[in-house]
Amino acid sequence: MAANAKKDNSTTTLLMVIIGVLVGLLSYLYVYSPCIEKKETYNSEIDVLDSLISDRQEKISREEQMENEISAFKETREQILQYFPADIEAEDDLLFCKEIENLTGFYFTTKGIFESPIIFYADNTSSLVGYTRVCGYEFASTYSAFKQMVDYINYYKYRRAITDLKVEYDSGILSGAMVVNEYYIVGGGNEYVSPYIPSVEPGNDNPFDTVLDFTKDNFGEFFN
Repeated sequence: MAANAKKDNSTTTLLMVIIGVLVGLLSYLYVYSPCIEKKETYNSEIDVLDSLISDRQEKISREEQMENEISAFKETREQILQYFPADIEAEDDLLFCKEIENLTGFYFTTKGIFESPIIFYADNTSSLVGYTRVCGYEFASTYSAFKQMVDYINYYKYRRAITDLKVEYDSGILSGAMVVNEYYIVGGGNEYVSPYIPSVEPGNDNPFDTVLDFTKDNFGEFFN
């Protein structure tokens, strides 16, 4: 009887062990293993999301950089365009000459415009077109006034440049002729504003008494 009881205990123990193994196996198969698979799936999804977030952050960074570059370009463009008027007419040139005469004592004996404006810049991606307007002058001046005239043109609010110059000296007076290039840009957003011209006698086609129409052929010996 004691032997049977011992045998029953052994059987019971064996069954408990088998049941425990089965429970562990079932737990692994139906609980732990699916959790591992889900974890791996979640990790993969997290990696994908991290990659997407990284790409998005990089795009945002590039967009910000591009916006900064565009803003800097626009600022530079505006800074450049402020030195070029939208147009230049004959009256602008006449008043420009009078300003020089009044401020420096430099005197233009004759002034005129020759050649039609020529294009010096054209942007195919926009409507910007830059023109050069060529003006010819004859003058008489002291040396001091001549230097002031050159400085005035070099530091004028709009871009202008002396491109040809012939000077003669006699009895303390400089006389000669020069060509000045004037530049303006159409399509830059600036609007042309006509200068104020004081009233003159009706019918006077030469209010400054010094205006002539020149061509390169008859501008004078200084350009031969």
